[in-house]
Amino acid sequence: MRNTPPPTPPGGRYPRVIGKHAEDIFGELFCEANTFYLRANSLQDRIDRLAVKVTQLDSTVEEEMYNLSDMPPPLNILSSYRDDNKEGLKFYTDPSYFFHLWKETMLSSDA
Repeated sequence: MRNTPPPTPPGGRYPRVIGKHAEDIFGELFCEANTFYLRANSLQDRIDRLAVKVTQLDSTVEEEMYNLSDMPPPLNILSSYRDDNKEGLKFYTDPSYFFHLWKETMLSSDA
């Protein structure tokens, strides 16, 4: 009997191609799962830091400062004269400023 290679299955190298394709798919799945894991850990770290900051807040100090402060001037009476439809008081004081500052800080700490 001669040493002859086994017969080629239908489709030629089909099993090898399928194996390589499966390896590629599982490799990509592993990379995606690893990225997800890293993002979840980063998010958990941010939540933990925020939880510490929240427990350190003392709202009575802010409330007292707010109650003792002067009222802003009535700049909104000038808003009707603006061409850009912005509130005149926003150029003097903006209560949402600190929220936006905090939001930017949180987003930049993620990067």
